[in-house]
Amino acid sequence: MNIFRSKITANQKGVCLIGEALIDIIFDQNSNDKKIIVGGSPTNIAFNLNDLNIPNIHFFGTVGNDDFGKMIIDEFMTRKLSTKGINIHHKETSIVKINRTPLSPHATFFRDADKDISFTYDLKECIQNTAILHFSYWPLSTKLSRETVLRSIKLAKKLNMIIGFDPNIHPLLLNDECPSFEELLEIIKHVDIIKPSFDDAVRLFGEGYKPIEYIKMFSDLGVKLVVMTLGKDGLIASYSNHIYVQESLAKEIVDATGAGDAFYSGMYAAILNDEEIEDILKIGSLCSAHNLKVVG
Repeated sequence: MNIFRSKITANQKGVCLIGEALIDIIFDQNSNDKKIIVGGSPTNIAFNLNDLNIPNIHFFGTVGNDDFGKMIIDEFMTRKLSTKGINIHHKETSIVKINRTPLSPHATFFRDADKDISFTYDLKECIQNTAILHFSYWPLSTKLSRETVLRSIKLAKKLNMIIGFDPNIHPLLLNDECPSFEELLEIIKHVDIIKPSFDDAVRLFGEGYKPIEYIKMFSDLGVKLVVMTLGKDGLIASYSNHIYVQESLAKEIVDATGAGDAFYSGMYAAILNDEEIEDILKIGSLCSAHNLKVVG
């Protein structure tokens, strides 16, 4: 059963993504190799969905008026994705430096331009013409961008869209502008799909619970599909009051960067292609497994 089927119409397909576009500088301490690529969770999802031949993909975020900002825009243009949603700011393009490890990359954040995302006519029009609204925790961590997300959620709810949220609450994102615990729970109450890692759930609800207990906490807030990825142990999901368990499909792990984004991409592609829940989870896992085989 695909409970999202009624939310997708012939005239409203595709995905509208709000969040960070930045530069990942990936450094391998063993080989001293350095790789510079365009990154950011919603950006990765946009690229992945495009690679999966899903039409009508739109990203909204802010980059700097610098070489890295130009690199991001050029990457979107090369992939034939719209750049209408990318605002060019006088601030510098945000950077994440990553020390590569097989299981959990260590990151250092240098945030600037990504903090300022405004609600624009183009964003409003995109929401009106797509089936899924997706946002990450990054824009929630600053006041202006959070207001943009909240306005987007309000419009999306009015239009009966599917709303997806990536609760990637990294400690380095926390600051005085971040939403309180209560405010974040209120936002999650409006979400249809969430895919927390175990660490995300711990940061949100505290330590001492089993994965299935964390999943119930999200479900009790009204989230229709909760997927908790558990690394080599696969995933546990709650969907329409049923629990699903799936083993990891990864056969080779080179770099974990972007694996969660790949899962979202496969999951959204499957939903838009009207797959049933078992295949939605399997396709998400297959995309994640493929991502684990390459750097970045």
